[in-house]
Amino acid sequence: MRLFARKSVLLTLAVLCTGAIAAAMVSPAFGSWPLDGILVVTSPNHQLQPILVEDGAGGVVVVWEDRTLFYPTETRAYAQRISAAGDRLWNTGGVLLFGRFTGTYLGRVVGDGTGGAFVLNQASYVQHVGSTGTILWATDGVDVLPAFTGTQQSQGGLARDGADGVFVTWSDHRDSGTNWLNFYAQRIDPSGNLLWGTSGLEVAASAFDEWPGPAVEDGTGGAIVFWRHDLNRTDYQARAQRLRPSGAKVWPDSGVVVGSGWARAVVEDGAGGAVILFSVDDEDTTDLFAQRVDSSGTLLWPGAVAVCPGGSPQAYPVWVVGDGGGGAIFAWEDRRDPGAGIYAQSVDAGGTAQWTADGVSAAPGHGAWPELLGMVSDDAGGAIVLIYDYYASTDNVQAQHFDAAGYRLWGSTGVTVCHTGSLQKGAGLAKDGSGGAIVAWEDFRNLSDVDLYARTLDASPVSVAERPTELPALSTVSSAPNPFETRTAIRFQVESNATVRLEIYDVGGRRVRAWPAQTLPSGWHELVFDGRDDGGRTLPSGVYFCRVFDGLSARTLKLVIRR
Repeated sequence: MRLFARKSVLLTLAVLCTGAIAAAMVSPAFGSWPLDGILVVTSPNHQLQPILVEDGAGGVVVVWEDRTLFYPTETRAYAQRISAAGDRLWNTGGVLLFGRFTGTYLGRVVGDGTGGAFVLNQASYVQHVGSTGTILWATDGVDVLPAFTGTQQSQGGLARDGADGVFVTWSDHRDSGTNWLNFYAQRIDPSGNLLWGTSGLEVAASAFDEWPGPAVEDGTGGAIVFWRHDLNRTDYQARAQRLRPSGAKVWPDSGVVVGSGWARAVVEDGAGGAVILFSVDDEDTTDLFAQRVDSSGTLLWPGAVAVCPGGSPQAYPVWVVGDGGGGAIFAWEDRRDPGAGIYAQSVDAGGTAQWTADGVSAAPGHGAWPELLGMVSDDAGGAIVLIYDYYASTDNVQAQHFDAAGYRLWGSTGVTVCHTGSLQKGAGLAKDGSGGAIVAWEDFRNLSDVDLYARTLDASPVSVAERPTELPALSTVSSAPNPFETRTAIRFQVESNATVRLEIYDVGGRRVRAWPAQTLPSGWHELVFDGRDDGGRTLPSGVYFCRVFDGLSARTLKLVIRR
């Protein structure tokens, strides 16, 4: 197939036409909420450790630990829902999640997809709060393991089941004869009933420990769960298993070996599989690797992908979000040099790193060893990263926005979330549904207690100073019809002369079609794709991804063949 050029007139900002780009302020990265945030809850106690999830309507559900002066013995879990406009939708004092529990900390939180959330505490009770702030399960929550109440447990993952219920994973020492940890799972239905018995479902057991890891939904009502299998006391494997809604194992009984080490973070790949970030640790160093596993349990990235192959010491916490095309974006703390401790990397569906070889620094110039607080996708192939700067005396919470090409959109050091001059600490964020994020943080502006405040960060760039002199040429990529049966027209916009190539990948990350690179002038261009691979064979119905490259950046477009 050849490319047919359609020239068009493009209006481009004058600042983008200069050879050397000046630091030009475009628009603030803050939305319409008050500049220094809204008060999440009215309470005389301390509100700490906020966790945020999307509410599906542009707002968020915020969950936190509420403590009196006598904490931790009087720690309780509360929640509040905040609308896209910044209004508190539930009780001004928040909603109490676990009635009688005190001294119990939060575990994991996932949105229920309809404006509420599932919340797991560290006593292994789960609660479901609905979109109106109503507690939907027992006042104290649902015990995931009533047959062994009081047994020491190590928490794992929490994932929706796609039917208004939830999956929970953990490891416990119920076998007092060996004292080894075995790995278990439980499914809870919309009414709070345990579907896999009062003892849970045994996922993995061996002569050594099975340590719990994260979990994600598989898109068909089941879940993909991860854990660390101890081969002995010094060698480990990251393993995975796919569970059907009935609890039946889809993959081999002992699971699929994802790699050596510990499963740390996971995200769905959008095709029934998952992308997992795992660590290989020794006494002195930590190295991070990524792997993609499809719905059948096949590993798609041979040998795994070294997230930071340069060898600099990597550290926790780590985060992973999807890139919208079957790949993922990873963020981690890094010890390669003081003052540049947060790095990120994007890996495409085929397992190829897209940004600078050893990652891009989120905020060079910060104080020594800033802390990674979280990351969310911007739904455009990029991500927003939240950072805590230990060495700033005030205004400690910062944020950075990477675009799909790995460029920092919010200046070289990011943006400050709150400018009151007060100390800010623990913070969390969730997507706002429009490419930006909503952030909540611990704030010390009221000296008598610690309060939670929240605000929006929209997707607008703060500065174009980070852009290289040679700007990415690609702008818009689209196709029509889509879905299609026999052929579709892929159209893309080139803002300046560039060498462009197009490739088609299947959901497994395998390249099925590629066209030779061509140097194209500015304007609109079109390629007609006939739904065949490089060998001329008709591709089956399914989801595919078109990647358009210009040498500096790439754009990904989802295609659906429906025969």
